[in-house]
Amino acid sequence: MVFSNSLPAQVEEDVFVPRIYHPDMRILMIFSPDSASDLYSRQLNELSIHISGVKDRDLVAYSFFPTTGINPDNERINQANVEKLRRQFDVQEKEFKVILIGKDGTLKHTEEGFLSTDVLFPIIDAMPMRRQEMRNR
Repeated sequence: MVFSNSLPAQVEEDVFVPRIYHPDMRILMIFSPDSASDLYSRQLNELSIHISGVKDRDLVAYSFFPTTGINPDNERINQANVEKLRRQFDVQEKEFKVILIGKDGTLKHTEEGFLSTDVLFPIIDAMPMRRQEMRNR
């Protein structure tokens, strides 16, 4: 498990950036070798079971496979953009990795494997913006 609070998600201008499409959301990028992966199914199930906590934390999930991706609206992301993100975040095609990007656009957490909401939610809840959101509610 690798955790960083301050590492910026540096982006080349021509790289597809999920944050552009969901600027007020936290982004969970799920990289999987394929959509039939047990880890991928388990990850989606975990998010689905805890959907109220996902929504409360303004979290959206993107899925990326070797040749395509799927955005939160279930629309396809092309292979060129998936490859650029894989290079940017150093994710191999056969690797399962979950990456959390905060509302400020910085990398907040990288998990090489399944990321439970028992781990994910406290990471988000410790973020300054999230603490502010909880105080304002």
